Amino acid sequence: MRRQYRFGDYKLDLDGGFLRRGDEEVTLRAKSFAVLTYLVERRGRLVTKAELIEAVWQDAAVTDNSLAQCLLEIRRALDDDAQQLIRTVPRRGYLFVAPVTSPPIEFPHNAGHNAGEVAPMLVLAPSKHLNRKVLGAAILLVALAGGGILFRIVRRRATIEPAHYTQLTSFTDSAVAPALSPDGRMVAFYRSNVAFLTADQIYVKLLPNGEPVQLTHDPRLKYNLAFSPDGSRIAYTVLEDQLGWNSYTISSLGGDPRLLLPNAAGLTWLDDHRLLFSEIKMVPHMGIVTATENRSEHREIYFPTHQRAMAHYSYASPDRKWALVVEMDPDWLPCRLVRLTGGSPGRNVGPPSACTSAAWSPDGGWMYFGVAMAGRQHLWRQRFPDGQPERITSGSTEEKGVAVAPDGRSLITSIFMQQASVWIHDSKGDRAVSTEGYASGRPRYFPPMRNVFTIC
Repeated sequence: MRRQYRFGDYKLDLDGGFLRRGDEEVTLRAKSFAVLTYLVERRGRLVTKAELIEAVWQDAAVTDNSLAQCLLEIRRALDDDAQQLIRTVPRRGYLFVAPVTSPPIEFPHNAGHNAGEVAPMLVLAPSKHLNRKVLGAAILLVALAGGGILFRIVRRRATIEPAHYTQLTSFTDSAVAPALSPDGRMVAFYRSNVAFLTADQIYVKLLPNGEPVQLTHDPRLKYNLAFSPDGSRIAYTVLEDQLGWNSYTISSLGGDPRLLLPNAAGLTWLDDHRLLFSEIKMVPHMGIVTATENRSEHREIYFPTHQRAMAHYSYASPDRKWALVVEMDPDWLPCRLVRLTGGSPGRNVGPPSACTSAAWSPDGGWMYFGVAMAGRQHLWRQRFPDGQPERITSGSTEEKGVAVAPDGRSLITSIFMQQASVWIHDSKGDRAVSTEGYASGRPRYFPPMRNVFTIC
């Protein structure tokens, strides 16, 4: 009797070593297949992260990120963005919740490790030699001066209704520079408080409830994120010593980055073959060009008048006739609208202030801008081609970076706010004492850790 599981439209065949949706085989890497098998076999029961790692990576030292990458691949394969099949239980683990038919045969504990079979879990007893002094409680003051959190802003049709905000990330540090996949199912971002030339790393998250997964371990200075048309790759720019500005790609499921194009920055795709990017003509003069991935069909689109100015970002309109350009000379300038046919200096659009990001609505009817004005950065929009700029966010927070969902109904941005909180670190882990406002000063604790004093 074959060991098969059926759930929804899927069939998981352990003896055959495959996953199918109807008659179509769904490709999964070996570890992802093993993780899915382990969860399905324990359907209806909470499986902790530690248990999964011990079961699937018995003889290897791995981090939670390896498991998160497998879950990311599984969710994409199962089209489970809404967690209808596998539910994440925050800080605890995963629960396979879909009904399963054709339950598996129970094998004895000493069964051999055949292909597709999950090995017995190895449980490690806790060490008895822990240094209790090291694990003694400590109070930490965590300050986020302008900590960025990714939010989805749903724009209401009726102007009298306020926008609805949905928080997408909850790091104790920052998330910036959001980019959406073409199907709107995945967001990529830097886990950093710096969007331009950061040494921090790229993360991805399935929307709405997927766990953030780290993709890169690249210490070089980076900026810009853009998905390929099929969503399988993410391009980013690296500033390399002696080599200048180069564009790399990495699989949206993880892996090693690969050089896509030298002397290319702020790269995005126009279609499956043509690219839009910035290149240096004569150091440091940087402008916007188009070309294929092997740099054929090269065409200059726009170069700033000043020889020391640099156009770092460009965003093509949906009809591929126009582009929004973000440039500096040496400070950030207002955004510029240029024709993708080239040969024209274009004109400024948006408010007359420093523009650091831009985007288009899917129908090309609106241009969106991230603009710094009067000491604060907010989102603006302008009707294409000749509307008046309108500010769409305001208040004490700041919004940096903007991506528009494929349906045009929501925006994703990084909201910065001043925050500092007091945390306790002890043998039980980390937990916040203060969660609102801005805590400052030098916190103190008094045994038996029942009272905490700080200045707020």
